[in-house]
Amino acid sequence: MNFPSRTLYGIDNLRVLRGMDSETVDLIYLDPPFNKAEDFNSPLEGKTKADMHAFLKWFNAFNAENHFSLCDELLKWRKDFETPSFEDTWESAIDFRNMDGWLAELQEIHPRAYLLLEGLDKLSQVDRDYKGHLSYLAFMSVRLVEMRRILKPTGAVYLHCDDTMSHWLKILMDAIFGAKSYRNHIIWKRTGAHNDPKKFGRNLDHILYYGKSEDTLFNVVYTEYDKEYIKQTYNNYDEKLGQYKRDDMTGTGLNRNDKAYKGFHPASIGRHWAINRAKVEELAGKEKTSKMTTIQKLRLLDKAGYIHWSEAGKPTYKRPLADMKGKP
Repeated sequence: MNFPSRTLYGIDNLRVLRGMDSETVDLIYLDPPFNKAEDFNSPLEGKTKADMHAFLKWFNAFNAENHFSLCDELLKWRKDFETPSFEDTWESAIDFRNMDGWLAELQEIHPRAYLLLEGLDKLSQVDRDYKGHLSYLAFMSVRLVEMRRILKPTGAVYLHCDDTMSHWLKILMDAIFGAKSYRNHIIWKRTGAHNDPKKFGRNLDHILYYGKSEDTLFNVVYTEYDKEYIKQTYNNYDEKLGQYKRDDMTGTGLNRNDKAYKGFHPASIGRHWAINRAKVEELAGKEKTSKMTTIQKLRLLDKAGYIHWSEAGKPTYKRPLADMKGKP
């Protein structure tokens, strides 16, 4: 890896991205311009030097704890109290000149993305309203190509946007990362909506999640169950298993290979056996489990105390609360 970790850069990220080694980054989260046709300034705009000093005092304390370093451009801003800002408009002569350069570059480095934008270019010749879209997407394309390059095979990218360009960006990321690399379209709902005239108020943003490959690492984050949920759901108790809930051991549809176990056959209710494989593997091991019949698995679970039999003779699986990681 040829770049220092935990460093803040205050320059065009394309310059930084192009200087980074390939396949060295685990995760990218980007909150780029949204193509809102507006200019934006830092929340520090209009603040006094006293306000700036207060901010820097906070940042220095944050920095001491988190060990971030600043690139030269941010160090200059910190010294001169310049206000960071960016333009989210894409229809100036400079924008179009940059766009032509990016399109020419994409034709060489990523023909698939270029073909997508070439189609939009033809559309913009019929309707000039799309010219700004093309300029914006060309800006995003060259950066997304570099982001894909620096991601490890196990890496992932999360692109934050709003409904102004989310549909275009989804197609663009399909072209650059591959449609099969798409994982999720996450909706981030705000606590309050904008007061937008003559339309429904906007109260959500979008996050597009893509993996670099099939080996993309994804760790599920769990939170604790509500006490009331536990009380209502895990409302059975076993001396060995503790609190547990009863889950169905059958699935929709028939399986002609199924056999009855202790007088119960799932076909009698139009279903098939659906056994908790993870628990069987925990008890018997993966290799042995792979060679076991359905009846052998049922006997193993039954002997270990994981099956509850109703008075009518129907089995259900005892799912212990202790086995559950929480709410994903």
